[in-house]
Amino acid sequence: MPRPNRWRRTAPLDHRARVSIGTAWASALLVGTGWALVATAPILILGIAAATKGPRWRIVLPPAAALALSQAVAIALWATRETPPPSLTKDLDPVHAGITVALGAIAALTAHYAVRRDRNRPGPRATA
Repeated sequence: MPRPNRWRRTAPLDHRARVSIGTAWASALLVGTGWALVATAPILILGIAAATKGPRWRIVLPPAAALALSQAVAIALWATRETPPPSLTKDLDPVHAGITVALGAIAALTAHYAVRRDRNRPGPRATA
């Protein structure tokens, strides 16, 4: 009689999970290294991925929304100046940049938690 495997096998990451984690870390990295306007694309992708992933990923939506709001405020302040500087990063307050980086890191860590929680959900166990 074969013994059942006691080790629970986890499913590999799906494409949207990798995108969510990667875009969250990329947004924090881009804002932190001086590419604040370019960081808008990963922030939008993270928001769309968090909103469409499913109910288990709803935990990522509040940090993603806060990150998108922070970026929208930065772009709005930059765009409404009489003579805006050529770069969003040059106009971005260091405190605001730090908050945006922290929100990106929080969104990334929340996405990691959602992946871990999603992979450890109860389901059929492998017997081999």
